[in-house]
Parts: sequence; C-alpha cells; structure tokens
Amino acid sequence: MDADRLGPRLPDGIAVEVTDIDSGQVWTVGSGRRVRVAGPSYALVGWLVGRAGTVRAELGDPPPLRPWA
Repeated sequence: MDADRLGPRLPDGIAVEVTDIDSGQVWTVGSGRRVRVAGPSYALVGWLVGRAGTVRAELGDPPPLRPWA
C-alpha cells in the first residue's frame, strides 16, 4: 500500500490502520482519530478503488475516501 497516495484521500482528522488479513500486513496512514479497516486483500482493494458498498460485509463501514488526485 502506498501511504503517500492514500493519505490525501482520507477525511480530515482520520488516521486509518489497514490490516490485510490474508498477508498479516498492517499499515497506518494519516493522523487524528484512528479507524481500523481489516479484511481480505480483495475487499481492501474494493474499498481503495471506491467500491466500499460491495465489500461492506467484509470490512464493515470503512471511512469514505476522497477521489483520486
């Protein structure tokens, strides 16, 4: 995961801890109130590309992301 690309897409005041349960990798991006997003790789990719609704069962309610810059 590229923190430099994800950081600007996060809502202001949110830090997200992303856990890929397939690999066990954990990334923390942003600053502020910590929100945890954990799930399988395919669900994390769905969230990152703007398809959070399709992977809600796996991820719960991840924070919305701003559009790609």
